[in-house]
Amino acid sequence: MFCRPLLVRLLSLAAAFAISCSTIATAQDETPRQLALKEVRAAMAARDVAGIKAKLEAAARLKGEEPYDTELHRVEQLAGYVTQFWNAVDRAGRTMQATTIREITINDKICAFVEYENKTLVIRVEGQNRTYTLQNMPPAVALAVAQQELDPKNANNKVFFGAFLAMDAKGDRKIARQYWDEATQAKVDIKHLLPELGVEPPPPAVILPTLSPLVKATLQPKNWSLRTKGAKNWQKKPLGDAAAQNEAGHLVVKTPTDAGEVQLVFGRQLTPNFVCRVYLEGAKKGQSIGLVSVDGDEDALTTLLPSGTVVIEMGRQAGQVKAKIHGKEVEFTTAGKATPRTPALFGIIVPAGSEITVASFELGVP
Repeated sequence: MFCRPLLVRLLSLAAAFAISCSTIATAQDETPRQLALKEVRAAMAARDVAGIKAKLEAAARLKGEEPYDTELHRVEQLAGYVTQFWNAVDRAGRTMQATTIREITINDKICAFVEYENKTLVIRVEGQNRTYTLQNMPPAVALAVAQQELDPKNANNKVFFGAFLAMDAKGDRKIARQYWDEATQAKVDIKHLLPELGVEPPPPAVILPTLSPLVKATLQPKNWSLRTKGAKNWQKKPLGDAAAQNEAGHLVVKTPTDAGEVQLVFGRQLTPNFVCRVYLEGAKKGQSIGLVSVDGDEDALTTLLPSGTVVIEMGRQAGQVKAKIHGKEVEFTTAGKATPRTPALFGIIVPAGSEITVASFELGVP
């Protein structure tokens, strides 16, 4: 199950290993309106132009309360600026491909333009070709390309640059504010956008990976089991009819309604050193994920999940445990006598009568 890219992505996890255990308060689930706005912002953060439009349409159907309508209006305007920014990047790339423009300045460094095809940019930097799609393009590169189309000296265009940097997952809100301050000094009215700088950015929309045959095999129900709370310990039960793989290979699990809290566990015991990456769909606040006791007792190290589609990176090395959710480090809560060295299984803890989808599960040894 181990793949080299997984280890590469988790090296920083292993390098900074230090467990911090504390109880995390369970936040209430978002209201439908809050969730709708969060999803629009997440689509902007993920540079999902088609998704921005779809999420805006869904959010617009919830109009009817003045505070929400005001915030939605601001988000709609920001979405328009972000969409037009990426359209400008694409137009500029096609223009450079069709003309004799062969240089572009990025961070005060002159780079050679090589080609732009199928929304993929190739530039030559310090003797090496670098390839970027619109999804992985660094902000400095995206700005430099967009400014081939949008004059950076035009105050109105600075609103576009600021919106991109304010809403993008890789953006910098300090620089966004600088652009907006410069636009304001030039008498461009953007005061209605400024409250957005105080809104906590959501995690970007998660794009589920296409599963390899090996990962699909890992997600077969036979490799997983349910554990329900007995009088003393957690009691293991086969998944049976409670689980099935969908067409994409994802493991869809419906927990029994009469069992109380339920653990969904991967059947193989975790090695003393491991790394894993997990994608979940349909997670709800109050559910948790982590290391649960092999013996079925109360010992566990868990961390609470946010709602929605979630990507988790977790590892144990040299007797210490670390995890990230959406790329941000999270803390663990200790149950029973658990320590980072406790023999453990990977587990997802969910309420009875709920549904959770394991959309990908990669496990390896660093």
